[in-house]
Amino acid sequence: PNGGSSLYDKITSTELRTLTIAARTDWLCDQLDRPNFECAADGANVRINASFTTQFGYSPAEMLGQRWVRMIHDDDRERVMNEWAHAIDDRRMFESSYRAKTRAGVVMRVRVIAEPQPHPTTGAILRWLGRIEIVKSETGAAA
Repeated sequence: PNGGSSLYDKITSTELRTLTIAARTDWLCDQLDRPNFECAADGANVRINASFTTQFGYSPAEMLGQRWVRMIHDDDRERVMNEWAHAIDDRRMFESSYRAKTRAGVVMRVRVIAEPQPHPTTGAILRWLGRIEIVKSETGAAA
């Protein structure tokens, strides 16, 4: 209201830049041909890219929060969840290979890496950025 000099104008401008950065980040991630994801500091999924949906058949809503756990093969789930919990607790990179199930029930062997993204000054983990490499499709394998 004051020609851009009021506190309101400065907050609004900052919010718009933040939204623009988030939108650009989402767009950029969707351009990648490898499935990738973003999790909150506590490990809850907040975003998957278009390649993730194409490769695994799950919508973004189906993977939100802890729902992504459903894609881990039943025989691998406990191990992977323990590895993920330790990575979060220790604030270190997560790296694991396991069997993942597509929405259609196809089993794929995958290698997953998720890296913590710390705040530049406080060091607090802001989020985790991860990628999935499909190592081998085990079509027809029991899920």
